[in-house]
This record gives sequence, structure tokens and C-alpha cells, in this order.
Amino acid sequence: MLGRTGEARALTVDQKWAKRFLDLHLGIRGNPAILPRELGRFLALVTSDIHGAVEEALGGLLALPVPLRQIDLGDKLDRGPEPLAANQMLELMGAQRLQGNHDAMWFGAGLGINRLAIELVRWLMRYNEQDFLTHQMGIALSPLEEFAARNFADARGDYKSKLSRPMEAAATYLKIIAEAPYRFPQHTDVVLNESDRRIRSALFHTNDLALLSPGERDIFNRLTGKAKLDERDTDYFYRLMGGLREFTEDEAQVVEYFKRAFMESHAYFQLIECMVGNREFYTTLRMAEGAPYDMLFTHAGVPITAEGELAEYNGAKGKEMFDALERDLNSAMTAWRWAIETGDRMFLEADTKVIDRLGELAWGEQSPLYMRAMQTAARAVLAIESGLFEEPKGPFFKKWVRSSDPRFVHAVCRAIGSSFGLDPRRLLIVHGHEPSEDGSFVVNAGGHDLNIDAGLAPNYGGNGAFLLVGTNGLQRYGLREDQFSRVELNLESF
Repeated sequence: MLGRTGEARALTVDQKWAKRFLDLHLGIRGNPAILPRELGRFLALVTSDIHGAVEEALGGLLALPVPLRQIDLGDKLDRGPEPLAANQMLELMGAQRLQGNHDAMWFGAGLGINRLAIELVRWLMRYNEQDFLTHQMGIALSPLEEFAARNFADARGDYKSKLSRPMEAAATYLKIIAEAPYRFPQHTDVVLNESDRRIRSALFHTNDLALLSPGERDIFNRLTGKAKLDERDTDYFYRLMGGLREFTEDEAQVVEYFKRAFMESHAYFQLIECMVGNREFYTTLRMAEGAPYDMLFTHAGVPITAEGELAEYNGAKGKEMFDALERDLNSAMTAWRWAIETGDRMFLEADTKVIDRLGELAWGEQSPLYMRAMQTAARAVLAIESGLFEEPKGPFFKKWVRSSDPRFVHAVCRAIGSSFGLDPRRLLIVHGHEPSEDGSFVVNAGGHDLNIDAGLAPNYGGNGAFLLVGTNGLQRYGLREDQFSRVELNLESF
């Protein structure tokens, strides 16, 4: 029965962090930096994309005076070594925790979404963080290990896991099948013939190359060669990936195991409750509160159309869309807590549609937390020269952020500002999600867009920076160089 399958665990703070976390919680700063005078009164400290890099983030947090408000823009875990401690750190410092797309993968796995449960296992293995599952969450990897030994000893593709290449390959393969109805909806009615299945299998299994006919081998060589795929082969590749949507019994058992393991783990539920905080997807800081701009904070941005209007997502736009997501997450977390504490899954089952909507947040092309098309399959089995590695972006990133057309920029500002009740002329959207290569903050959209993802985790460059908001302006605090620099927006007025 759910909530009765294992011993409840209390997730305490690891002793290696205890003293510094206590200082963080109590507001104790041994020798805090002197803030630049031009900052004015220190209103808010903003962090983003910590990705489990606790040591790097904690050093910066303890080096700064305690602000009036602390905001984190999401993506608290993955790619870094300390997912649990990263979330404990933010909670203990009293940070307002917004949700990122990586966070959405983690809470989606716990809510019983097949494709996100196996995706999370794949992700942790790919970046060699699988010990977190086994040692801290008590979730065994043996079902995947046994499945991989039976089926993926001959794994073909690009896999990074130091523990087991076949296990990462198996998790990737299962994830692609699970996500096919969502990632490739245009191929819902496709039925792969025997030739298609042989070519598809050869993309994942070295031994299956020998089973291809000469004509099939030609297609395989075109798909996997070091040349850009033409439109025909691109369409065919996506058809292969989208055309297999059902698990075999053997495959279904592996995915179901991890789904139930996440759903039934007391420890995992505690982690996610810590991570989601008050279940927020955005927040604001206004000029009426002393800020130099009307500021909207979110993880990635606000979905818009190519014409600069607010785009609909799950039946709502702008602020109403974010508010609806917050209600969905609150409802789902309440139902999950009830199941964990009582064993009664009635409310989780009643929230099926809510949970399905939340499942699109992590990697959905229209998701306000991602806003680009994921390319797991291409990156696993094709060459980088195929041209399919880059993830196509939606209009917010592709058009507005990089726009040099003031009329378009201002139209978007008016649309977003009116939705959130912010002054469009002094609107500043602050987000993370796209790490900069050199650790800088990136100003775009005529000064109305500020990306503060400076690549804190070692896998993202190990630079890192925090945004400080004061009554007189904005400052970037670089963690590696331990220095402040003024953030110049050169905001275009209209």
C-alpha cells in the first residue's frame, strides 16, 4: 500500500554543512562584504540555476549581508553533487523558491509520471549522481541493471555514465518510448513496419547492424553519418522515434518500478516538499516597493506568439497561466502528501489531468519553464553534424529576447506588463535557464530582459553570480572573482 512499503526517513542536514547552514539560517555573517554604495538599500538577493553546487553557492551567500528578500529562480538540482543540500540550504535561508524545468522533472517523477520517472534515473546516471538514489533515497537500481544486462550489453550511442553505459542507454531508450506521444504528437498514428523497426533498433544496438539489408544499411548510414540531415531523413528519424509508443512487458516493469519507488518514498517526498516551497512559478518586485524597475522574476520567461502577443498554455495566458500552474502544483502536492501519510491514492487518482499537465512542464516545447524542443533521441544516437542537436526555441527566446526592433520589444512589454499589472515602460524580466559561457549576465530586448544564469555548477562552467537588487540599481556579485559590478540595462524608454 502506498506509504507503507518502506521505513519513513527523516532527511536531516549532513554534518559537513550543519555549521554553515546554521549561520545562514540565523543570519550570521562573519565578515560580510561591503556593498557598493550605488546599490542603495539592499532589497533582494536573487539566485538561479544552483544545480546542486552547494559549496559554490554557500560561499557566496555567507559572504553577503542578509537582504530583505531572497529569491531563487529554480533549477536547484541536477548536474551538481548535492541535490538534497541545495534545497535545504535555500529553505533554511528563507528563500522564495520558484520552480524550474529540472525541478519539474523531479516533482513529476514523484507524482507518478512514467516518462519523468525514468528520465530522472537517466539524468542522474548520465551525470554520475546515481548514488543519491541508492544511498540517500534508498531506491535500488537493480531492476534497470538487470534489464540493461539482458538488452543493452551492445548499447550504441553517446552515453556518459561511469557506472554503466548499458544502464544509461537502457534508461534513455525507455525514456524515448515513454515521451513519444508528447514529444512527437504528429506521429501518433504511425505504425512502424518491420524494416523501420530494424533500422530503429540498429540505432540503439550495435549487434543489430548485421541484421540490416543493403537498402536499410544505406538509410542507417545517412542517419548516423557526419553530415547535416536533409528534410526527408530528418522527418524519417522523427517518425522512427515517434512511431514506437508502447512498452513491452519487460520494459513496462522497469518503468513502473521507478514510478512507484519515487511515489512511495517518504524521503523523496520530503525532498520535493522542501524543493517546491510555496509552489510558486513567478514573483514580482515593484518600483512602489523601492525597486528601480517593475521586475518580473521567473525561471525561463513568459510564452508569447511570434506576433508578440501572450501565448496560451493549458488554456490560459500570462499571469493567469502561472496562477493556474501554481494551483495545479498545490493540488497535486496535497494529494501526494495524503497518499504518503494515509496510503489512500484516491486524491492522486482524481488529479490525473492536473498531474498530466504538470508533466509537460519539464521538457515541453510550449512550457513556460523550458520553451524549446528537447532533442534527447538525436543527441543519443546521431552525430552532432546531423543538425538535430540544437533545440529549437520558442518566440520568447528566439525572437523577443534577441530583438532589435523596438516596436516589437515594446509590444511584448505592454502585453506582459498589462497581464501582471506592471509598468511596461519600466518592465524588467529576470530569468535564468540559459547559462552564459563566461559567467556574465546577459541583457537583451532593449534592456527589458536580464538572464542571470551565470553557470554556477561545474558542468555549466563553474562561474556563478548572484543578482543584488537595490533602491538605486542592480549589481552582479561574481562568486569566482568575489567582486561587484553594476548591471547596465540601458533600458529603452517608450
